[in-house]
Amino acid sequence: MGGLADENDRRIEEDGSDVRDNASPLLRKLRTELRNGGARVRDELARVARSSDVQDALQESFLAERGGRPVLAVRASARSKVPGVVHDASSTGQTLFVEPFAVVELNNRLAEAAADAREEVERILAELSSAVAARSDALQMLVESTGALDLALACGGLSRAWRGAPVESSD
Repeated sequence: MGGLADENDRRIEEDGSDVRDNASPLLRKLRTELRNGGARVRDELARVARSSDVQDALQESFLAERGGRPVLAVRASARSKVPGVVHDASSTGQTLFVEPFAVVELNNRLAEAAADAREEVERILAELSSAVAARSDALQMLVESTGALDLALACGGLSRAWRGAPVESSD
């Protein structure tokens, strides 16, 4: 059972919140790509936003997000100055949220990498689950034995607290 526990510890975060980046070479590669790609997208968007033509068209100077994709808040009247995909509009219609064409392909690759990473996590979890299932009889016996040992120790501790009085369990 030690090998099973070691394998789970190696591949799952200590708090159980996620699969570790280094759970597989592919997952490490994909998560690195996601981190680096996200930075490239933000850098490219900032570069686009700093260009003089686009800067005049922006409603706000900060980056926004719509549909999980980073976008620029562009004044509707200046839409033609920022070629790209419109993802949303403000409630007043004065602002359009545009993903510039310069980052569309970068974002598409990030979306693909995120999907691939989710698939790899599912594969790893299925593999770990199969390993646990293959040892289910031994694990059940281990749990029952541990419970019996715990009960015996608890009875002994209670007996000692009662100054040697016998303690019996009705398990």
